[in-house]
Amino acid sequence: MKILTDIELEVSRANFLTLFKRTQLLNVEENVITVAAPSTMIIDLLQRRFYDVIKKAADKQLGKNAKIIFAPKTIVDAFGTKDKKTGPLFEDSETKRKSPSAIYKSETRLYL
Repeated sequence: MKILTDIELEVSRANFLTLFKRTQLLNVEENVITVAAPSTMIIDLLQRRFYDVIKKAADKQLGKNAKIIFAPKTIVDAFGTKDKKTGPLFEDSETKRKSPSAIYKSETRLYL
């Protein structure tokens, strides 16, 4: 679906990158669209400030009156997703791990 493309044309680049870029379309069923967002704070901003823009884009793509449901990604991830990736703060079990003291020593530099 090209909902994000339509939204990108309607909002500022800063708002798009901050609020919309990390959203994910989870499900489209009949006229109900489920969207995951990174946090409840972003969901609140999307609902308060951009609901009309989102609704207009969703209605255009579906061709009918869409109902939009938002869900925090943390809840979605807790129930499992198809695409499990580790972030920069987490390592795969296969990744070699350094002890905190080894990391400190390797990153400490002397300045004279």
